[in-house]
Amino acid sequence: MNTDGLKERLKKGKPSFGVGLLWPSPELVELCGFLGFDWLWLDVEHGPFDLGTLSHVVRAAELSGMDAIARISNDRNEEQVLKYLETGVAGIIMPHVRGKEDVEFAVQAVKYPPVGIRSSGGLRPAQWSVGSGPSYFDRTNDKTVVMALVEDEEGLENMDEILSVEGLDAVVIGFGDLSLTMGHPADKNHPEVLKVGTEAQEKILASDKALQVTAQNGAEASEWIKKGALMVRCSLHQKLIPTLKNWLEEAKS
Repeated sequence: MNTDGLKERLKKGKPSFGVGLLWPSPELVELCGFLGFDWLWLDVEHGPFDLGTLSHVVRAAELSGMDAIARISNDRNEEQVLKYLETGVAGIIMPHVRGKEDVEFAVQAVKYPPVGIRSSGGLRPAQWSVGSGPSYFDRTNDKTVVMALVEDEEGLENMDEILSVEGLDAVVIGFGDLSLTMGHPADKNHPEVLKVGTEAQEKILASDKALQVTAQNGAEASEWIKKGALMVRCSLHQKLIPTLKNWLEEAKS
């Protein structure tokens, strides 16, 4: 089980390994944590999560040694972001980041004063007020993670200003929506999509922010780490699909 949290690993420049989850299954989360993954990408934007199921998944992540971060919707709703944070997630992933204003909102919503405007509720993150002493707020500000998901051409054009925002920890390029909006749906490997996306990744690698990437296999993940990426991730359902499909095809043959 890992001893350093995600934010601590980023500070030390240590690579971390994540797994993406589309549905609320505490059992699958525990399995991934006990296997040794460092962090969990919870797709609250697209997946069937509510606050209750999110809380259970976050508990499972904590129990098995992972930090959970939630991909939320970009509607700039501070109260909704607060509700996600009160489940105990270690940070948020802001999708469709098109400029610095989106990132500034995220930092403000995630951090307690004087850095941001997050409200104190004394819930799970504060151990139901048991752990909410004077140092709690500084500790929480220090360990929470803010990630920008850039998946539109406008965001790529504004990458320099996005990377300039203090409090932003990591950036990921969303090739799926990028290919869709560029007129190449479902073709993440289209030359035009790869060109602009790769250029953006190189810019992130040259900055003081961490680059997060999705790798299809361990060898690809290892190559990204050699390039300087500090956060590499696989998607659980994408790993399950070929395994189950191959099993079924072999069984039917």
